[in-house]
Amino acid sequence: SRIYTASTSWLDRSNAVISALRLHGNSLTGATEPSNKAAAMVDLKRINDLIVQYPSLGVSFHESSAVLQNVYEDGIRWSSHVQEFIDAKVCLYEKLVAARETRPKGIVMEPARHVVDGWLEVLDWHGRVVTECERVTKNKLPFSDELLGSFHRLCIEGLELLQEFSTKETQFTFNLEVARSRLAEDLRPIKVFSRAKLCGTVQGQKIVNH
Repeated sequence: SRIYTASTSWLDRSNAVISALRLHGNSLTGATEPSNKAAAMVDLKRINDLIVQYPSLGVSFHESSAVLQNVYEDGIRWSSHVQEFIDAKVCLYEKLVAARETRPKGIVMEPARHVVDGWLEVLDWHGRVVTECERVTKNKLPFSDELLGSFHRLCIEGLELLQEFSTKETQFTFNLEVARSRLAEDLRPIKVFSRAKLCGTVQGQKIVNH
């Protein structure tokens, strides 16, 4: 019958979702730790689609429905929390670190994991710039090859951001080739931030403007 077909399909899909989340170690599914078995992550929209369809089945799968509802609400709560503290702009780096650690496991949702990682990297870069400037000004350090190398590295990493916020009053001028030549013997990799990627979302733009 139609009810049997629809309800069986729903239960199979919900079991697949719950099993995948359990393999990722999502505690709301009863998992205690991630499995070594590979499993695709589950899009939050897929969970919501199952929740929306459930009342129309006319059949009770209370346990599965409750698990899906709890997982979905947990994901929405996490996303909303991230948005709230980005808007507040208070202790942003520390709160993003905490949010990354408490991200619901196994779920694909906004902001994506790699996006949060990118925000943390640029905030860490900003913190290093401030620390280096304070170290120079407070200690009245003379310019040295080591000091210039440190600033050149920071400028290369944040080149696009520094150019973005350059104004007529505070022109940012930087010779990239000279900087790279000074760092030629420094074999440590340099991560260059992409303005387009960082500012690709409203939240990212707010963080860059922070």
